[in-house]
Amino acid sequence: MCTSMNNKTDKEKLENIRIPFTRIPLEAKQRFANESKAIEVSKSADGKGLSTGADIDYHLVNGFLPDELGEDCEKFHKDEADVKIRGEPASFKTMRGKGDTALSWSKNPEKKKDGSPSIDRKFLENPIPMIMYVRESKKWYKNGPQNPVHESIDWKREIKSGFYFIDVVSASKYIELKSNNKSDAIIDSQDMYRMLVDAVDEGNFVEIPEPEGPVMKLRFAFE
Repeated sequence: MCTSMNNKTDKEKLENIRIPFTRIPLEAKQRFANESKAIEVSKSADGKGLSTGADIDYHLVNGFLPDELGEDCEKFHKDEADVKIRGEPASFKTMRGKGDTALSWSKNPEKKKDGSPSIDRKFLENPIPMIMYVRESKKWYKNGPQNPVHESIDWKREIKSGFYFIDVVSASKYIELKSNNKSDAIIDSQDMYRMLVDAVDEGNFVEIPEPEGPVMKLRFAFE
């Protein structure tokens, strides 16, 4: 197993993570897309159920990546990490298409029941690379958002299905986390769009075909 060197730049870490994914054969990519779709339709009609991403994450880390990457992949659940690729910790997220992204599906109260301070998960302090799997290719905007928060961005680009290797350190300079009733760490869809197109422009993208053929619901449930 290759080990991560502390003196690597963030861009070198991303490149180190991306390279093994380029060797995955097309047949395996198609199989993974179909399997992910089967998980999705087994969970919710719109593919946006909270457990959909968790189960695809489980399948990726425990099945697909070990099979396809071999010793380049290591299960690693510590802090925000889900996996190590060539010794580099990375988090994994997935989304069907345009939408907000939660870094964590939990809200931390300001204080615990005993009155002591709650754990404050500082997601954007010393962040690790993110592997985002977008499951469907589509344009997120027809002409752009009504109130764009980023200047000089082409909002009409198609976001293709595949793995995006995201430099969260760079993105943390403009991300402003939002909150809803389920999480205190939400990345807005506009910020996510910028993160994805930046990844493509920097060469940190590996395309995965969309699901094809009839996709059946799973006959079992993840524990």
